[in-house]
Amino acid sequence: MVAVPEFLVATLAVLIFAVNLGWLSSLSYASDISSPWEFMRTYALPVMTLCCVIIAQMARMTRAAVIDQLDSPYVEMARLKGVARSVSCCAMRCPMRSGRLPMPSP
Repeated sequence: MVAVPEFLVATLAVLIFAVNLGWLSSLSYASDISSPWEFMRTYALPVMTLCCVIIAQMARMTRAAVIDQLDSPYVEMARLKGVARSVSCCAMRCPMRSGRLPMPSP
């Protein structure tokens, strides 16, 4: 999903959700919004397209950082001391704390 350009994701989303399913409108004007439901229908496709690409990039960065942390000395030392790979601290909890640093935090 990271290598797919945003305009292709947007085109496919319009084809699926607006043309085939008819759930969302493919073209709309902001002045036509008269209810919260119309607001959601108007902005769902653009927001979904932009978020889909950004989430894929953030997942890729987080995955790379966690894999890098799993090869770090403190995880290796924990494994050498007898902590099993399946134990949550050694497997995901501790590396995830350091691995999520590339993600923007609020």
